[in-house]
Amino acid sequence: LGLATPTAVLVASGVGAKEGVLVKEAAALQTAGDLQVLVCDKTGTLSVGRLVVENWCLLKSNYDSVCGDKLDFICPLDSCRASPFWSLWYLIGKVEATSEHPLAKALVDQSLLADEKMANAFHDEQFEASIDFKLEVEHTTSRGVKAIWQANEAEEESNGEIVIGNRQFLQEENVDFDSNFTDLNFKNWIDKMESSGKILIFVAVDKTLITVIALRDGVRPNAKQTIKQLRDEFNLEIWMCTGDSRTTAQIVAKELDIDLSCVMSEALPSDKEQLVLDLKKDHLSNGKNQKLVGFIGDGINDSIALSASDLGVAVGAGAQVTLAAADVVLVRPGIDDLLNYMRLSKLTIETIHRNLIWAGAFNVFGLPLAAGVGWPKVYIPVMAAGLAMAFSSVFVVTSSLSIKFFHGSNRDGKGDGVNAEEFVRDELRLFEDAKLEMCH
Repeated sequence: LGLATPTAVLVASGVGAKEGVLVKEAAALQTAGDLQVLVCDKTGTLSVGRLVVENWCLLKSNYDSVCGDKLDFICPLDSCRASPFWSLWYLIGKVEATSEHPLAKALVDQSLLADEKMANAFHDEQFEASIDFKLEVEHTTSRGVKAIWQANEAEEESNGEIVIGNRQFLQEENVDFDSNFTDLNFKNWIDKMESSGKILIFVAVDKTLITVIALRDGVRPNAKQTIKQLRDEFNLEIWMCTGDSRTTAQIVAKELDIDLSCVMSEALPSDKEQLVLDLKKDHLSNGKNQKLVGFIGDGINDSIALSASDLGVAVGAGAQVTLAAADVVLVRPGIDDLLNYMRLSKLTIETIHRNLIWAGAFNVFGLPLAAGVGWPKVYIPVMAAGLAMAFSSVFVVTSSLSIKFFHGSNRDGKGDGVNAEEFVRDELRLFEDAKLEMCH
């Protein structure tokens, strides 16, 4: 009886590790079987998580009036002067290089690949030495970044402030949006990008909107099928939360067949945590038992939601704080292995129940007979009783070892078949190929 549970958990933990699922606590195996709601982060979990620049819109009149010669100290080379916008992208790259956010990495990749001449200049020691400026960066969680630059050997007019982030963040930084949205070309471009599911990043210099960058992040190929199987096999209520705009979130939700009423957009880390807490309390308000809510994500901004959930699942090579906050770690990217974990959990609980029923029934009927309750007509000899007890232990252990026959999907170790680095290499194009549209 004492072996019924620990042997099953021990074997399941080993099988899970072979399947790319690391279970940190035995209780997580039981919680998974009772789960009712699963909240999924989008970027890096349901999507590939490595974004690429698809398009960008430059407000030419704003650039000329605000930037002008302000950025000349960055790129004094003749090749850069021929394309003055490279200076802006160089500054964007330097600011975003201080962040680990997936959006920041996409902007850095694009800035480094902006132009063959600029890329060569980045690796030229004389060019790097010519850029003499200080950069003070201030991060805000998941919404954007603000930085102040100071050109050491340039005039004071070369100093300035750059703000990069979503629309809400820039509005909080008092960037003027209204005057730009009166331009129909600009407004139509924004609507076009949002309606096609692009993620928009706004860039402002000295409180004036300069450019808008549209990024694309592909949905993982097996994500829709995995969500359907989780819903059908385990009757889970699936939610999706993201920091992206409402339009982008709804497009992705439709693609993954997630109910639009179960989508939270423009979510901060605190909003994700509050969503988990609200879902857990949902049944309590109706006089029912509290819902068990799971959360799956990979970013540092998911850590507090993972901690607040009944079952926290970290995906892939997430941030250290994310891995620490999770109950379960999926080694491979994507959510395919979550399905394997849920199935393994179900099998483990069934095995534990079988072990307990056998061991309990064996002891209830066998021990009285071995003690001589039915003597002299019905009893178990001492030698036979000893062998029976050994057989009971062997049965329980053998039953637990049957979990080793569990085989999940994606046994080739490649997850859903999408490698983030290959995705970037295949999809990331040189800057000159990314479409630039002049909105003014």
